[in-house]
Amino acid sequence: MKRLKRMIRHLKTSSHQIDALLPKASMTAITLAIRTQEMAQTGEIIFAVEHALSLDQLKKNMTPRQRADALFSSLRVWDTEGNNGVLIYLLIADQAFEIVVDREAARRIPAEAWTNIQSSMVEAFKAGEFESGIIHGIKALGFEMNKVFKGYDVAGNELPDQPTRIHPPLV
Repeated sequence: MKRLKRMIRHLKTSSHQIDALLPKASMTAITLAIRTQEMAQTGEIIFAVEHALSLDQLKKNMTPRQRADALFSSLRVWDTEGNNGVLIYLLIADQAFEIVVDREAARRIPAEAWTNIQSSMVEAFKAGEFESGIIHGIKALGFEMNKVFKGYDVAGNELPDQPTRIHPPLV
């Protein structure tokens, strides 16, 4: 019954809900926040949002974490020069988000920092403050990454600063 309810919720969730939660001005503000945080350090931050999973993904009972891990790979967040990429993934239909970090970022930034960032984002999301929650999370990520990855990024900007809208296949 729970799986059926989840499938119905995903099928009813449209891509227009991304625009309702994060209009163009919010997406621009998120882009600017990412760009600003990446200026003084070598880490890479990417924000991806998806309105719903595909029917095939739902049949396989894919969790938001599994989807985030798959996107971490397909968006090539793992492929940064310093192995210090971070993905913030928002799945609207499940009202869930995940932060996935590459091995060097996971090794050098304490687990407590990631937990604190997630907790503050959850509080903002519960209050309906999606833009400010995401931007606060990006700033907090930048602060932590700046501690361990400070300096000029000789590899350049390896990942897009603009939010990535994921459009799942229909099957």
